[in-house]
Amino acid sequence: MARAKSKAIIMTADGAGGMAQVQDRRFEQGDWPIRFEVPVEQADTWLQYFSAECQKREWSSGGIAQLEAKENSGSITVNTSGIGQPQLAVVWERKRGGPIKVRARSTGTPQFPLDQANELFQQVNERSGAGATEQFHRSWQLCYSGLPWRGELWLDDTLRLGPPSQQDERALIGPRIILVNALINGVDWSHAQSAFDVALRELSVFLSVVMGAEVQVSTNGRRGWTWTTNSSGQIETDVRNVEYWEKQWPKEMPAKGQIQPVPFKAVRRPDFSLRGIDGTQTELHLPEDIVDL
Repeated sequence: MARAKSKAIIMTADGAGGMAQVQDRRFEQGDWPIRFEVPVEQADTWLQYFSAECQKREWSSGGIAQLEAKENSGSITVNTSGIGQPQLAVVWERKRGGPIKVRARSTGTPQFPLDQANELFQQVNERSGAGATEQFHRSWQLCYSGLPWRGELWLDDTLRLGPPSQQDERALIGPRIILVNALINGVDWSHAQSAFDVALRELSVFLSVVMGAEVQVSTNGRRGWTWTTNSSGQIETDVRNVEYWEKQWPKEMPAKGQIQPVPFKAVRRPDFSLRGIDGTQTELHLPEDIVDL
């Protein structure tokens, strides 16, 4: 069956804060002066490298993609500095598990300089071929119910678990927060954020097993009914945002040793010890082999 021709047109934000038209050009005929093939070993991440290179140049890019059982394809429009400026049309297609075939040409007036386009693709291909990444500092929080987490734990030099700036001191067992700071390698910020999201989910599962408590990745806030007692002793209810919100996030990876470490407890593996509180602990203790695990 022949692939249906798409004539979709969408709008995307341009570098000047306005809107620019993105048109599907996959089926346009004519001369495409730039043609090349991205090897299979680079095909999975090449589009990410292309987007990252455009962002470095403060160029906006928007596209349309079509996913099919046998092959994927798409059309990307690159805007250098806003509406009425040179545009570069990029068309790509890839059979499942194969290389990416890329075509590119200038669209509209004035013409997009051919040497500038070639230099763009040269940079993208070089970084893609080298598997070049940058290191990004990312942070978020995990939540659980139990004894408070008051110290810091470094699982390695790029992953720190620390306490929140506020604790629920009204009860020994309560809703708790773990602040996660990590250095993540990625092609660009969005790629690093995606990798960090995966790392958070994996970390929550790991800690759930090690701590014997359900550890979850905190949501980005939600609304719910809450109640409190006013000064007259009456119950008042209200719909409010429900989630802990940390106000003291560091802008870079914290230095080691600024606060006390999380206390450890001796364990024997397999660990069949009963978990509970006996009144002697006022903070969470972790198994002494947690870093090895």
